[in-house]
Amino acid sequence: MKIEDSRRALVPSLKAMGAALALACAAQASVAAVTTASLGGFVGVLFQDPETQLISNSVRAELALALESRGEAEAAVARAVEEVALALGIDALLDRSTRELSGGEQQRVAL
Repeated sequence: MKIEDSRRALVPSLKAMGAALALACAAQASVAAVTTASLGGFVGVLFQDPETQLISNSVRAELALALESRGEAEAAVARAVEEVALALGIDALLDRSTRELSGGEQQRVAL
């Protein structure tokens, strides 16, 4: 089976090990070496209604939440938030309320 075929076959299943296999195939790594715990740094979930996924009042706070939860230093969190916002093209949204965002903007923030 080709790598592209295995990804297409596994992505709709939404199972953690299916995702692990798809990632391993994409990276040409051993599936046995991929654990569910190791997927946390690569795999996320974006709900159909991203508004239900946003819990902070501002975009900046929403982007910082995961890093703050991991105990990252304040300066590292601030730098990472700026970098991610630039990479996603949402830097202009950083000081906006998450409740004022359009659906597409909410998806980008949730991502």
